[in-house]
Amino acid sequence: MNLLKDKTILITGASRGIGLGILELFVQKQSKNILFTHISSLENAKSIEEKYSNDTTLVKGYKSDASDFNATKN
Repeated sequence: MNLLKDKTILITGASRGIGLGILELFVQKQSKNILFTHISSLENAKSIEEKYSNDTTLVKGYKSDASDFNATKN
């Protein structure tokens, strides 16, 4: 049973470290849409999107700082 297959996932802080490792796991489990937030460079986010998106999984990054309460209001 693959509980993560075809699911939509949101990961905060997936541009490196543990968050990136979690993103990789969701790609392996064939999650359908993986959305991630980052505070790093746009180039790094685009690189992650290109590296991990495939025929079954769309990976898309959004610039956001979850530690900044005012930034999360919108």
